[in-house]
Amino acid sequence: MKKLHYHSIIVHMPSATIPLTAIISAIYHYTQDNMFLLFEHYLLSISLLTVALSIVTGIIERSRKHADWYPIYKKKMILSSILMISLFSLFIIGIFNLSCTYPNILIYNNISVFIIQPVLVIWIMIIGVILSQGRFGGKLSYKNDIENTKEFDILEITKQNNREDE
Repeated sequence: MKKLHYHSIIVHMPSATIPLTAIISAIYHYTQDNMFLLFEHYLLSISLLTVALSIVTGIIERSRKHADWYPIYKKKMILSSILMISLFSLFIIGIFNLSCTYPNILIYNNISVFIIQPVLVIWIMIIGVILSQGRFGGKLSYKNDIENTKEFDILEITKQNNREDE
């Protein structure tokens, strides 16, 4: 049985909870049922927590596996930070129920939930796929193992592991 890493579970949660938040928000706007509003706030809280943990564990994993901060890592960090700010601002709006006091906040809420957050999650997921391949500009990015100084190609290792699993 293969070992399941905590990082893998955490980073994939927002890719499910953020689109689900948009769907639940749309249902709330259609039905005006407060149960859906409450569920939207719960999903928002889970998204906020898992994005924060994803950023932290992503930095730890990057430091453990990769030699340098390539520009694609910086781009992913910037996008993740923007997503975190968007989620946090909606969280504050929800806690203080500011949309009742400031009607323009509802427009921001809708733009953020239906456009900004899903687009950021898709963009971050695409970058994650690129990063998981371990190649940047044709060069391998992984550090050499301390006990094994020879070069290795993560794609070849993955192919070998897949063949062994069959």
